[in-house]
Amino acid sequence: MESYFAQLTHWHWAILAVGFTIVEVLLPVFVFLWLGLAAGLTAVVKYLHPAFSWEGQFLLFCATALLTIAVWHGLLRKRPSAVGDSTLNRRGTQYIGQVFTLEQPIVDGVGHLRVDDTFWRLQGPELTAGAKVRVTEVVGNALKVEAV
Repeated sequence: MESYFAQLTHWHWAILAVGFTIVEVLLPVFVFLWLGLAAGLTAVVKYLHPAFSWEGQFLLFCATALLTIAVWHGLLRKRPSAVGDSTLNRRGTQYIGQVFTLEQPIVDGVGHLRVDDTFWRLQGPELTAGAKVRVTEVVGNALKVEAV
């Protein structure tokens, strides 16, 4: 087994780097990218220093992989994703504070309002069609409004 490792060339590391990169493209988890980078760097060092021992190659690969993953993880902590405040699955919350004109009256505290491509159920005071309302809250799948 040791003699097999002693025969490692820069091509083995280059092929491993390409393999890790392909896996990263297929499974974008940002781990195999760094492993591929580490394997690529090891291939370059092995190419520049052909007598580089296999133990040194593995050590360089492991150290580089751990270092690049740690740096990437550190960068993620400093610059968190801006997706945290998304209203993608809470569509009604994006209308809070906006003013709309009623197309239908609110009767017995219930009405309907078309916003963009959706009819929303309204909860609010009795108002006639044409009145302006402001969305104050989302209650279930209904918008709670007040007269403006």
